[in-house]
Amino acid sequence: MTERTLGMDISKYQKRVDFNKAKVAGAYFVFIKASQCLYLDPYFVVNWENANNAGVLRGVYHYLDFKNKPSNKSANQWAIDQAVFYWGVVKNLKYSFPPVCDFEDSGGLSAGTVRPAFKNFLDSFYSLSGIRCTIYSSPSFWTSFGSIDQYWLQYPLWWAHYTNRSNPTLSKPFTNWNFWQYTSKGDGPKYGCESPYVDLDYFNGSVSQLYQLAKVPLPTPAPIPVPPTPAPVTPEKAIRLDDLGKVQNYDDNRRVEIGLLMDPSGTIKAARINEMDRLQVYITIRKAEITTASALLTPIKAIRLDDLDKMQKYVDNRRVEIGSLADSSDVIKAARINEMDRLQLYVTVHRAEINTI
Repeated sequence: MTERTLGMDISKYQKRVDFNKAKVAGAYFVFIKASQCLYLDPYFVVNWENANNAGVLRGVYHYLDFKNKPSNKSANQWAIDQAVFYWGVVKNLKYSFPPVCDFEDSGGLSAGTVRPAFKNFLDSFYSLSGIRCTIYSSPSFWTSFGSIDQYWLQYPLWWAHYTNRSNPTLSKPFTNWNFWQYTSKGDGPKYGCESPYVDLDYFNGSVSQLYQLAKVPLPTPAPIPVPPTPAPVTPEKAIRLDDLGKVQNYDDNRRVEIGLLMDPSGTIKAARINEMDRLQVYITIRKAEITTASALLTPIKAIRLDDLDKMQKYVDNRRVEIGSLADSSDVIKAARINEMDRLQLYVTVHRAEINTI
């Protein structure tokens, strides 16, 4: 049998992934969902950075969505809009493999409507980037919504087929695959995921061939990474990190709420998610500051209120920045301000709780 190399693919359902665990489990690469419709996957930014920090080769994919097509747009125009948005997301990223278009959902539209729209997506992305997307699909879906046209053979293939056989069953015109998603029941925690399961994939080749495809040198074999022994945590740092953990929970829960909002255009939802991304940056920087700061023996209440003051300053500064944004409709600006109002409520309630200690 041809040599295979193990990898995985993730989206918001796996939440934050510990890629050092994924490496220990044998994963050399990961495909990370970047977008769907016209909005980012809420965990894309953090997982993209963490995969790079762990030295895992990275691919990126867009879920081509027809279910949420605006009623005033044709399927062709909606696919083109998504291609433009996707290129805007990935054009400055350092990805290891050609960006992927996930073609697995017709949204209830006919094959005669979906197939040309999918082609328009691929052609539009190519005209913008000069890059041929990797096609992701499966036997059953492709048989119904793809075609046997030789046109598709110019694109790399990532094929989803869950089977115990040594190779997936390909649909015409495909005769070979680059990546194969062979199960959706991988052990999530084993691969560093917060979810019980994770999709697992094979690259059709050896580790060295995978790195050749990625155009990066094959790393020198190194010992299995061992997490460093954490520095002693002083009582003050522990308190600050605990409060920051509460802010992280707020961010995580709010992302889930935003994901459930109805927004056919995707623009308002994208603005709200962007505010959560900014808050995530604040949390990351603040955690680094707390970890490296020298300890000061300060009363617990004063420590907690000091951290809330920093949060308040973040909210105030961000309100000023939002106020200066150009937004002719004021709808997107209103969504961003609403996120600051929610964060202000969090700060106010938490300050009241601290004052009762």
